[in-house]
This record gives sequence, C-alpha cells and structure tokens, in this order.
Amino acid sequence: MTYGEYCTLVDELNELAKAYSNGNSPVSDVVYDTKYRQLKEYELQNPDLILSESPTQNVVEELVDGFKKVAHTVPMAS
Repeated sequence: MTYGEYCTLVDELNELAKAYSNGNSPVSDVVYDTKYRQLKEYELQNPDLILSESPTQNVVEELVDGFKKVAHTVPMAS
C-alpha cells in the first residue's frame, strides 16, 4: 500500500465509522474489519507515518440520535 492509498483508507474508514454510528452503515462488519486490519498493518510497518486522524488513533465521540445522557446513581466504571 502506498502512502496515498493509506490516506484514502483513513478517510474512507472515518466516513464508514461515522455512518455506522448513525445507524447507516453502507458496508458489512466484515468489509469494515478487513479494511481496518489493512490500515493497522500499514501503520505497524510505518509507525512514523501514522496520521492523527486515523481511526486507530481516535474514538468516535458523536452521539447517535435518539440517545440521551442520564445521571447514574452508582458511577459506571469503564
């Protein structure tokens, strides 16, 4: 994989993760997982080229519509 292909894959996986978190995944989990593994393999071989926006470096923080924040009487340990 070239660096350009890596950059494209980062963008693609970020878009897929966003769609998934909104309940609109255009691909199966198997397809996403395969692409994610390809990304991780490239990053293992090229640690100095890892983009900060790579899905391996971030967690999706957007809330899905329909969910609301609640206060727990007992703290949730995670």
